[in-house]
Amino acid sequence: MEYITVAEASKLCEKTPRYLQKLCKEGKIEGARQRDNGRWEIPAESVPHCAVRGAAPPERRRVLPAGMSDFARTVRDFFYIDKTSLLQTWMEEGAPVTLFAQPAGFGKTMNMDMLRRYLELSEGSGEDLFAEKKIRRTDREYRAYQGAYPVIFLSFKSVRFPAWGDCLDKLRMVIAQEYQRHRELEQSGRLSRYEKRYFEAAAQGDLSVAELSSAAFRLSMMLREQYERPVVIMIDAYDAPALQGYRCGFETEALPFLGAFFSETFKDNPHMAYGFLAGEIPACGESGLEGLYHIRSFPVWEEPFAEFFGFTQEEVERIAMYCGHPDKLEQVREWYGGFLSGRTELYHPWSVINYFASGAEPGVYRQRAEADVFLSRILGKASAQEAARLEALLQGGELETELETDVVCRLLLEAGYVTQTERREGKDGSRRCWIRIPNREAEILYRREVLTKLKRTDTAVSQH
Repeated sequence: MEYITVAEASKLCEKTPRYLQKLCKEGKIEGARQRDNGRWEIPAESVPHCAVRGAAPPERRRVLPAGMSDFARTVRDFFYIDKTSLLQTWMEEGAPVTLFAQPAGFGKTMNMDMLRRYLELSEGSGEDLFAEKKIRRTDREYRAYQGAYPVIFLSFKSVRFPAWGDCLDKLRMVIAQEYQRHRELEQSGRLSRYEKRYFEAAAQGDLSVAELSSAAFRLSMMLREQYERPVVIMIDAYDAPALQGYRCGFETEALPFLGAFFSETFKDNPHMAYGFLAGEIPACGESGLEGLYHIRSFPVWEEPFAEFFGFTQEEVERIAMYCGHPDKLEQVREWYGGFLSGRTELYHPWSVINYFASGAEPGVYRQRAEADVFLSRILGKASAQEAARLEALLQGGELETELETDVVCRLLLEAGYVTQTERREGKDGSRRCWIRIPNREAEILYRREVLTKLKRTDTAVSQH
């Protein structure tokens, strides 16, 4: 029988050494033995959910969380790559409002749900979900955040109708569902009769447009009064209504409302402790959302949060070994790796999970980026010189650019079609960088979603 140390077992099954030692002392790991020096050793086949060298036998192997965004269910029922150290990094950054701007498929919703589960004031405070996770191995000061705040959690992911009126109706439904989640406020003795009437109208979806723009702010005020502590406000897919407006031509109606909503919700809100947003595009730039200029954005190419959204090399190796495909690492890197944040190489999480879930079959698993609506508009006006410049990326080379002024390259980077390989700050404050296509999947999508638009433009120009 092969024995491994507690430290080695901890790396294989993502449980802390202290937790495994506790199981050994309680006799809950069959075959565990204590050496003369007091250290415990565990039979390799007894490591929870893992066998020798990290490969799980099929009958004990957890399913990869393809398409999952529910943190609690993923932790309990699926193979979860621990990203809870995101919490520590956020605490150290200390930004009052944080925007995670990442391409589609980089785990934004999962991480937002993880943040909610950790921070939200509730019975038990999600203790069972985090007891064996990385965040619990940090200093005790970080644990003070767990279960400490009332949380408002909104998702605009489904606000994608062809008419602005329908989008407003859907926003009313999203707000109503969150008010209903806080039904305890209906029985509160701390709210005025006027506040309770507003609460009931919001919970029933009966708010006017003006009232709707204040709905998140008003709920934060009520929760602050009820619990006598500030509130955490989270909005996933914050940019979905604006992107739909650009796609369907009602941006002139959507942007003023969204700007007012975000401004009132996040700017100088005295009832808010922290705010989080997640989407595909940063707050500034092409979105046109004036209510978000004060928010600190963390785009895909910037540290310190990138590694918590993409998969690292070590994490991909763990998945490959767990799934019994350690021989496929080179293929995975060729198809889905190559994204760079500083010196850290990252892999596209959605694609990696679906690759292994499909029996290690390479292919295009990524979804089309929602922010492509901006690229379509700009590429439709691209010159022949710009088209040649973009086509040159397919030759495997790098393109030098300045992101502050080169809108096309910045959009390509935000959408995940290219990655940044090097960056230099100029004396005048300019930021020169070099970009390239990171992998085969991105190259296929680049041809399909970017160059085809250029070709249609060239054809149209030649016909005139």
